[in-house]
Amino acid sequence: MTLLNPIAQNFRQLVEKLWALFQLPSKQAITRPESMSTVTRDEFETVKELLMSAARYAESANRGLERLEAAQERTQANLDRLSASMGEMSARFELAQNRTQAQLDALTVRVDVVSSRVDAFVSASQHYFTKHGESIEQLKGISENLSGILSYLVRKEQQQ
Repeated sequence: MTLLNPIAQNFRQLVEKLWALFQLPSKQAITRPESMSTVTRDEFETVKELLMSAARYAESANRGLERLEAAQERTQANLDRLSASMGEMSARFELAQNRTQAQLDALTVRVDVVSSRVDAFVSASQHYFTKHGESIEQLKGISENLSGILSYLVRKEQQQ
């Protein structure tokens, strides 16, 4: 119940008391009935109607406030559900983010391992190429020497 509901009830009771007062015979309601004119009775009737109208308006406003309060409660319930849903989604997102970060870290470690292996392979390959290049140069020199010796032997053989 809203604060306006008791106010509307009190207002309604006041109007009902005034209505009962106007329903009394004129001797009981007014000490000097001769001073009560038709205009005064019409004014009282107008006041009574205005009070009744105000009471109906207050009751209508109270019903409107009750509807507004119910809508506010529904909205709050929806907000609570939305907040819970957002909390749940946030937890899921954080879990997925942590999993993704762990996978990224593992992948980074693997890439580092592969990179170091490739670096080792390249270094070893360069070492072997350098070593074999030197050996090839030595073998070329030996081959030229052997060619020269063979030529000398062939010429010597031909001269004999």
